[in-house]
Amino acid sequence: MRPEFQTPQSLEQAWIKLRRMLENNLSFGDGTNPDNLAGQWKNYTTNAVADTEDAVSHTLSRVPIGFLVFSASKAGILYKGSTAWTSTSIFLKCSAASTVVRIFIL
Repeated sequence: MRPEFQTPQSLEQAWIKLRRMLENNLSFGDGTNPDNLAGQWKNYTTNAVADTEDAVSHTLSRVPIGFLVFSASKAGILYKGSTAWTSTSIFLKCSAASTVVRIFIL
């Protein structure tokens, strides 16, 4: 059995094992496919009218907790819209029109 899957014998051992697993092994993936962080990569172009809400679909099968912006084609702020997020869509607005963004939905 791999060492990271063995049962720790104390709280201290558990903490050490968790720290080792997290130190160098957290990854968003390759920019297309996620790795060991539960999320989904998404590319989309924001609305042609600034500050207009867009529905962005996802396949997480749960309501996301947030998103991270990894790139944007223009200076602008991408932010949460007023519509409640669901297990299939998030709703975002951008202060700049027609901005191509790459986000990671968590």
